Amino acid sequence: MKVLLSVLFFSAFLSIAQTLEDADQCFNRYEYAKAISGYEKLQNTKKLSIKQFKNLAFSYFTVGDFNQTYRLTDSLVKMNNIESFFVYAHGYAAFAISNYSVAKKYLMAYRTKEKNTDLDQLIKATEVINSWSREPVEYLALFPNNSVRAEASQDIWKGKLISLKEKGITKTAASDKLTDLSSSEFLYKVPYVVNSSDTSWSEITVVNQPIPYMTFNAISISEQGTVLCNLSGYDQQGKYIEPKNYIGTLSEKLTLENLSLFLPVDSLLFTGAAINESGNRAVLSAKSKSQKDSDLYSTELTDGKWSKPTLAIPWNTRGNEAFPVFSGDSLLYFSSDGRMGYGGLDLYAAQVSTSAEGLVSHLPYPLNSASDDFGMCKINSDSLVFTSNRFNGRGDDDVWKYVYPKTPEIVSIKDSMDTVQKTPYVSVKNIVFYFDFDSYTVKEIPDSLTEFIAFLTANEAYKLILVGRTDHIGTIEYNSYLGEMRAKAVAKLLVSRGVDPKKLQVISKGKTDPVVRCAPCNAASNAKNRIVNLDIVIP
Repeated sequence: MKVLLSVLFFSAFLSIAQTLEDADQCFNRYEYAKAISGYEKLQNTKKLSIKQFKNLAFSYFTVGDFNQTYRLTDSLVKMNNIESFFVYAHGYAAFAISNYSVAKKYLMAYRTKEKNTDLDQLIKATEVINSWSREPVEYLALFPNNSVRAEASQDIWKGKLISLKEKGITKTAASDKLTDLSSSEFLYKVPYVVNSSDTSWSEITVVNQPIPYMTFNAISISEQGTVLCNLSGYDQQGKYIEPKNYIGTLSEKLTLENLSLFLPVDSLLFTGAAINESGNRAVLSAKSKSQKDSDLYSTELTDGKWSKPTLAIPWNTRGNEAFPVFSGDSLLYFSSDGRMGYGGLDLYAAQVSTSAEGLVSHLPYPLNSASDDFGMCKINSDSLVFTSNRFNGRGDDDVWKYVYPKTPEIVSIKDSMDTVQKTPYVSVKNIVFYFDFDSYTVKEIPDSLTEFIAFLTANEAYKLILVGRTDHIGTIEYNSYLGEMRAKAVAKLLVSRGVDPKKLQVISKGKTDPVVRCAPCNAASNAKNRIVNLDIVIP
């Protein structure tokens, strides 16, 4: 994952390894995919040395092929005095392939040996990950126009996706004319507008660029066209220019006004930036020069002046918080490796400027994976894009698109409560499942659930409709989806307790039919609306 501190660099390329020595050279040049090809091609006819076997395991781990990593490290960890890295790699690979008992064993062994507390959250996750909700994998697909180099999704402007894409040139090229970037000597990232079909990308022309040879590390655009971008690169003498933020405007071209630095703070090294839809609030990812991890900082525009960036305390951890992207004004997506997750950088959503500010929710698999996942933005209410370096992509970092399954139509339900009140069981009105904000994990099991399931089982003709509801925060479309996922979570729970799935129907009323009607709403009323309740249908 190169987006966090992407710079121009010289790249030496080698043809496919013909000998083990060639494969070793590929490995030493950090060309791990080529090293894997060489070692795999040659190991059937030539025995790999222990060092080359380790090189192959390391390469598999680096490119994110955790199945092959696990296969090789399973042998390596049985060796005496094996390097600690392979203990860690075996545990991490086991986690990635859902072998959580092995993962916990080896991650704890590595933690004990290296006295490394960075793995605490990952070790905790081994105990609860099986209970985490998941999205259907079949709705996830690679962007059609991904290349063998890096791409990164960034922001939406007037319904158009603005994405960063890597380009390459040679020392003698006046401009980039290369289609095969494997022959590039210098690589850099520039912004593109992606059309609605996802297959045609148009490069955005930059007017008065402040750095002669520059690369975009991040770009964010308000609905009015205010641009906040993070740039680094080289001057004409070859001196490296560290990442800094610039303000500008976008119409047909991107103009960086007055070439002025945006929010210069000498003690901070900025690595990413996001501006909200209204253009009056920005969140930056940055780190002090004495720290190894980045944090999120917040700043607001008041009377034409931006405030000094301050730590966004509720969102930060001991790990990295990076790649912020606004969705409208009230929702911020970012990535973190300091929270409980699937490993690497995981995607999270946080509320901004609402009564729920500070609440952070982890996004489900397959949006998150055991690799780095970042740069997420919503295209519309039905789909989103994000960037990941997960295995089986086309390049180093690839853009992925996820389209949510369609929410079933909300059906009208005959209210049959009066017809069952005399039946000897606890009223269905008492069976209510509550949820935390922006979550579809059941908080607790109603006391009378076991008795109710026994009643439902005894009355074979009865069917059950699970009605998902949400509070008022967020769009109608998103809350319709969230209500559905809550109802599905309850359905899964009931089936696990013996209820016939054919008896169950899932619907969502989202925020359109709250149990508690409130104006204004507060934390207590919102909590009472984040529920799934049950309706019995009697034939």
